[in-house]
Amino acid sequence: IKYILGTQTTPVIVSDASALTFEGYATLSYTKVINVSGLNLKGDINVSVDGDAAFTVDKTTITAEEGENGVVLTVTWSPTAEGNTSGTVTLTSTDATSVTITLSGTAGNSNPTIILEPTSLTFNADLGMKANQTIKVTGRFLTGPVTLQLTDANNVFKTSASALPY
Repeated sequence: IKYILGTQTTPVIVSDASALTFEGYATLSYTKVINVSGLNLKGDINVSVDGDAAFTVDKTTITAEEGENGVVLTVTWSPTAEGNTSGTVTLTSTDATSVTITLSGTAGNSNPTIILEPTSLTFNADLGMKANQTIKVTGRFLTGPVTLQLTDANNVFKTSASALPY
């Protein structure tokens, strides 16, 4: 940071973010980074996290030297349940104005889910003719293979697979 007029001597903390917003699923972890630097620091930059315990940082102290050179601070969000979380990261140093970064996160549920597209099929074929259609099967947070079971009282339908890997 350079000033065109005069010389800056006041300690300054600079962050490239004023807010971080996370979106994801409960029980998983997500990271974002903040570039932090300082000018004319008289001491280390202290890093504190307040609010929901789902938010953590990889450093609680940034040395004055690291601050002068610039450093990457990693914020991790690890929601434990579905819903909204909030917090702040605050950067402080002797005689410098503190910097606060607002944190927010929205977590969806991470229950195992199977999705079929489409959810039903309609066949239109003449007697003795074949008609093929496809169902797309996707899953989230599965813990094992998906078993396909076809219920067909007349024994005229077939599937191309009996299980899908996860």
